[in-house]
Amino acid sequence: MFSSRTADPAGTPAGPAGAATRDADAAFLSRLRARIVPKAIGAEGVFAYARPFAAGLVTVLCVDHPESVETLTDRSVAGADLDFLFEIGIANTMRESVDVDREISPGVRVFAGDSLFSASQAIQMEQVVSRRFGSAPLGVAFALPHRHLMLAHRLSDSDSIVAVTRLARLLAIHSAEAPGGSLSPLVYFWRDGVIETAGRPSLDGSMEMNGAREFSKALEEASGR
Repeated sequence: MFSSRTADPAGTPAGPAGAATRDADAAFLSRLRARIVPKAIGAEGVFAYARPFAAGLVTVLCVDHPESVETLTDRSVAGADLDFLFEIGIANTMRESVDVDREISPGVRVFAGDSLFSASQAIQMEQVVSRRFGSAPLGVAFALPHRHLMLAHRLSDSDSIVAVTRLARLLAIHSAEAPGGSLSPLVYFWRDGVIETAGRPSLDGSMEMNGAREFSKALEEASGR
């Protein structure tokens, strides 16, 4: 499907054949995307190369064709430089447009788009935080109801616990009407490059927290402000 990045350039045929190979590789790389999917999908025996993202989720590589999306299998990437492919795929995913960026509930932002890779921009939460919040010294709680949407709250003060509860409630609502199926039922917490599970929506509309260390610490810090 494509040439390995580490292949000897001298091995590329000269003339029209070589140009065609280079053009095919360039076209392939331009369509490459990194995508967050449920871990159960990545465990089907053909995606052993999938990389962990967070609890219940992994990252795989896809080719975004004009009319369809192809998820690459172990066989597709055999012998390839996976670090390079993920680097390109992630960069391309982060270039996908976000059509909606607004506060959907007090303290809760929604980032959404028509792209199948909108929610997968969580792969680079540092960039998401920089683009959407500027900074987040106390961290960000976020959820990925489905492939088109991300919910997020930047922890800031004593109102953060209420905002995170709202986020969990919205996660439950959007997961129930998820196009293409639910991505994750969990609320995650990001801070300084580390992601942990913060909790999940409860049946009574609140949030069931799991005592995550960094999340609890950040809430305590926020409450003191």
